[in-house]
Amino acid sequence: MTPKRERLWLLPAVAVATFGPYLLGGVRAEQVAVYGLLVTGLLARPWYWTQVRPPILVAGIFAVWGTYFLVAAASSIGGHSTLLPHQPRSVAAGADNLLLPVACLLAALIWVRPANWQDVLRKVCTATALLSAANAALAVTMTRVDLSPLLRQFWAADSIDGSLTPAEMALQLGRAGGIFGQPAEAGLMCGTGALCAIYVWHDRPGRLFPLLAVLFAGGAVSVSKVFLLVAAPIILWQAWRLRRGKTAVLATVAVGSIVVWQSGLFDRWDGLDYLLRLFNPAEGSVVELYTAGRFGDTSSLTTVVAAVTDASPVFGVGIGGLLVPYDNGFVEAYVMAGAVGVTLYAVTLLLLWRLSRRLEQPARSLISGLALLATLSSMGIPALTANRAGTILWLIVGVAALALDGSASRVAPRRTVGPDRLGQGRVVVAGARTGSRRGRPPGGREPRSLEHRVPVDLGE
Repeated sequence: MTPKRERLWLLPAVAVATFGPYLLGGVRAEQVAVYGLLVTGLLARPWYWTQVRPPILVAGIFAVWGTYFLVAAASSIGGHSTLLPHQPRSVAAGADNLLLPVACLLAALIWVRPANWQDVLRKVCTATALLSAANAALAVTMTRVDLSPLLRQFWAADSIDGSLTPAEMALQLGRAGGIFGQPAEAGLMCGTGALCAIYVWHDRPGRLFPLLAVLFAGGAVSVSKVFLLVAAPIILWQAWRLRRGKTAVLATVAVGSIVVWQSGLFDRWDGLDYLLRLFNPAEGSVVELYTAGRFGDTSSLTTVVAAVTDASPVFGVGIGGLLVPYDNGFVEAYVMAGAVGVTLYAVTLLLLWRLSRRLEQPARSLISGLALLATLSSMGIPALTANRAGTILWLIVGVAALALDGSASRVAPRRTVGPDRLGQGRVVVAGARTGSRRGRPPGGREPRSLEHRVPVDLGE
């Protein structure tokens, strides 16, 4: 494999590393892979970054997200977070949340040639779909077997002091997320993996739908509202629209239901009551139930939003944010960069939508599905900056955006077969001269028209 071919595997390798554990000092494997690949590219080609000419839409995403970072960083200078009743969070962690998307986009621009974007995107999506399905199977296994000792290093860097991690507290309720520290992150990745699977195997239902069944099982046992209320409808809609999709969806649901019923999974699953509660709400606010109290009369975010509004409503309290669970991408943007941050976060989502409309199928369905997933999921998790799932999203966006580069749309000359040579299989290039060694056809004249020549597929 030549060095140029090896580049096709660099971003898929980063996607694989995204599913890795925490390393030393609270550093995740995905951070080492993304930043390492970016720094290696800049060192190997030190002047390349000055020659990068990203498509206008990608440049817009850079500008908007970069402004978000600068506003949040500048707000940190004001020291507003020290005046609030909540403790400030680590500045390094906040900066990483905003810099990792930029690093993913830059790594794609540096290491992926526009002409190879489809090949790289297919590899990234294949790795994401398979690893997401493997994690879903692991989550289902966790409903029967306690795997906490083996997975603690995936859940949190400081999980060795004996305290319970969020994943272990969720397990006490019967919610299993595999290697992910929070059920919402597990649900978001199951949705992302399913969209990637549809992109890769949309024309092979025999491979696609068993994989989707596993991902749905993993999303179900996580009892993630991000998956059940947001990702699942998007996935079913895209699968339903596929060729023979209606039959495959109905068959998968029927067979899957029989398998689950006969296996007795729900009979011994502690999270069944928690799951059924979402579909049979008792008296009370439905909004509070489906948002886990984030919205409604007793919103858990009210005190956070009110405190930031009193301190700095326009520019927020800084990039470190506050040491409280936001569980909302827009609230996180408001805390770090105020109303300006919320606007920039929303504009970024709009640009992702715009990107999807500029692409051809099946990449259009992939990016539009991810854009919708990120927009709606941001009401329950900071989807654009979530650990692991956010990194995968930005890797996919960075590669798919290369389709807008002018060099990515250049098509090789169309090869055709002359009608007088169809039986002999003679291949010529449309528009090229044939015949003698000097390029003249027999008789000394060029053909006036090549429209009668029949295109033939040579597998290129």
